[in-house]
Amino acid sequence: MRRAARAPLVLGLVAAALVVVAAPAGAQSGVPAPELARWIEALAAPDPQVRAEALARLGEVATRAPEDLRPFLAHDDPDVRFQVLALLSVRDARTEQHVRQIVEGRSTYSATYPQALEARAALLAAAEAEADDPARAGRTLDLLVRLARRRAGGGEIGARYALVALGVVADILARAPLDGDVAREMSGLLATLTEAELDEVFHELAVCFAALPADAVLGALRAVIGGGSPMAQARAARLLAESTDAARADAAAAAVLPILGHALPEVRLAGLRALSVMPLPPSALLPVAVMTRDPDATVAEEAMRLSGERGLAPARERAEQVVRDPRAPLGLRRQAVRALGLLGHAGSAAALRPLLEDPDRDLRVLAGWALGAVRAPGALEALQGLIAAAELGDDDRFFAGLARLGGPGVAALGAMLEPGSGAGRARRQRAIRALGRAPAGAAAEAVALLAQLSTQPLANRLDEPTITPNELEHVIRALGDLAPACDDARVALARLVERGDLRVLGVALPVIAEVGPPLDPALTASLRGHLARYVSSFGGSLRPAAGAALLRVDRAHALEVLRRAVGSPGRGIHNDDALELMRVLARAGDPGPVQRVALPWARDRLEQERRPEDRLTLQNRLGIELLYAEALEEAILEFRRMLWCRPGDSIASYNVACGHALAGRVDDALRYLRRSVRNGYRDPQHMSADPDLDALRGDERFERLIGRLRLEDETGLRLVNDSWPRRLLPN
Repeated sequence: MRRAARAPLVLGLVAAALVVVAAPAGAQSGVPAPELARWIEALAAPDPQVRAEALARLGEVATRAPEDLRPFLAHDDPDVRFQVLALLSVRDARTEQHVRQIVEGRSTYSATYPQALEARAALLAAAEAEADDPARAGRTLDLLVRLARRRAGGGEIGARYALVALGVVADILARAPLDGDVAREMSGLLATLTEAELDEVFHELAVCFAALPADAVLGALRAVIGGGSPMAQARAARLLAESTDAARADAAAAAVLPILGHALPEVRLAGLRALSVMPLPPSALLPVAVMTRDPDATVAEEAMRLSGERGLAPARERAEQVVRDPRAPLGLRRQAVRALGLLGHAGSAAALRPLLEDPDRDLRVLAGWALGAVRAPGALEALQGLIAAAELGDDDRFFAGLARLGGPGVAALGAMLEPGSGAGRARRQRAIRALGRAPAGAAAEAVALLAQLSTQPLANRLDEPTITPNELEHVIRALGDLAPACDDARVALARLVERGDLRVLGVALPVIAEVGPPLDPALTASLRGHLARYVSSFGGSLRPAAGAALLRVDRAHALEVLRRAVGSPGRGIHNDDALELMRVLARAGDPGPVQRVALPWARDRLEQERRPEDRLTLQNRLGIELLYAEALEEAILEFRRMLWCRPGDSIASYNVACGHALAGRVDDALRYLRRSVRNGYRDPQHMSADPDLDALRGDERFERLIGRLRLEDETGLRLVNDSWPRRLLPN
């Protein structure tokens, strides 16, 4: 609930202590003014017991209502003034002490773990108590932000202090949202951190901004972009992109566009990266196409990458110029080839063909891929010739280029799978993987080839003219890739499950869980029966895998079957497979066994472990059990505490994203998902099929992120150096 009646934030620790507040003494604490004055005078009493009693009573006032003491900073006695100032500093010291407890309780030993949670609760309670008190509103927030700024640049420990302080700020803002002048003031205060040396702490700063009203954030960061240091401008652009929702993307883009003309290339690059995150239509990104002519190679390369991925047709002419120019930077030429392939204009073939003879191997391979992507005349023959060449023939990008050609390319890939083709096992596997990338128009042909392969008996030796287990695994995964575009792929997968071969089921069951059943009701009913039987009769990891597949096929039936399979587990957990079966049951709608058994077990394991590296692993497991137990906020906090300890942990970031997605907070989930990718997470297949992320399906930002990762895998060109801008030279 928003609270409108908030006083401005206190602006500085020392400065705040020196401000004389005009309110009458005792107005906030409830202590009568004469009595408060007597305690103040007692600070100068000769009797130490009288002084101690006065300090104790005034300490309570300093905690509850420091404003009542500030008028006495003008007292005639300098010793009294000093003691009042010390009393006013107690609250600030207590705040830092709580932060220190969280930092030091970051998974080192079990004894500190509850202390860390209690300290965080104390900070949240202090902020909540201030919410209805105009004289104290925002003081805890102010202290935490200033603590983060003071600790910034202080090495690993300083970074942890800043991470924790800003993490609690984000929690406070989420619990009691600000608005009006207070929100604008807090946004401005947070914006000053763009000048601090925070490094990875900027992820937490983005979360803080996201918890504030978008208009207040836009105003504060736009001011930094317009007048801050180069480093602050670059960071503000990225922060604005991370905290902007779809409704205000146009206004945020308008604030970022001016820095595309900045004198420093690092700032221009930050502007491009910011625009790439925002949910903008291609028409709003036309200035990016212009940036492909930037004099700095890194900036031009990023603009070329973004132009290709977002289909900015005006960039095509510049891309063709670059690929024709052997003097152009190599990285830029590679991105230009990729952009031409993505833009898909057959007229680009004239610029691409000469690159097949280029001295740079990557350019030659990318040119072959791009010729297939634009479906250029003669591309089929060119790619077949390149694959036949001993030097280049084992590069996956040539096979992907054949797949992008559509029907003719798919047929060529199929020919490599024929007995006696001479392709060899390695090239057969590449051909199988490439078939999974066939475009929608050729998906049926690709599925027919893969389905035929899937029916072959498994070979026991590599020299047998049948399919090997490794090849069948690639077939199953390729069928899974094609399933969204072709129901025949789901039919083939269902037939594989019916075979009951354990070597096949280990791969096929997880794919069924991702893509679901075929449309044919009779085949689906048969699949449901087989899966239910596997859940009941199998042992080991196949049991929960069959349960997850059954859950995707028929949720109600899965709930019934899984309940019988799990039974009434006792306190102990005997193995990970039993634990996984409880998790599948929780996903089916019954978190009871996880809540009663798995969750207490995970807590006990964490409390008993003393080794820090093992505690982090167990902390992650506890967070996962909390997700399955539907304790989403507690799970998110557990994963965030891991990030306060290790800001670059991609798995913890991914799990926070899952928690937010399960809670329906799409923007928060996407923010942490991007952070996970930035920290190294690279599994677009899992991301696209993860049921925890179902709330993100259909969001263009989510689909674009997955598409980018798949393109990076397909072309071998990855986005690099995506860290937050560090110290830059001044103008």
